[in-house]
Amino acid sequence: MSETLDLHRLKAEHMLRRARLAALGESFVILTLLVWLSLEYQNNFYMQQWVAGHFWPAQWLLNGTLVGVATGLLVGWILATWQGKRSREQKILDDLRKIV
Repeated sequence: MSETLDLHRLKAEHMLRRARLAALGESFVILTLLVWLSLEYQNNFYMQQWVAGHFWPAQWLLNGTLVGVATGLLVGWILATWQGKRSREQKILDDLRKIV
């Protein structure tokens, strides 16, 4: 019974790891597209005029602000995930030291 539960838990952890990697990959793709769109906006005068005339709030987002915020969020998420893994591994090592 416990082996079956452990197998289900292992599958769930593996699926969670794959989902996190997929989310990280998608975030990098979205960030790359945002950088591209922001650079295109900054260098294309016609696009700047069109955005100013049709959707003016996007001017603030396309001038690099959105890219900076998205980059900060992505880096923060990666660091938080990395720190969580390190502290979980450290907890396991501390528990093993207590046993020995």
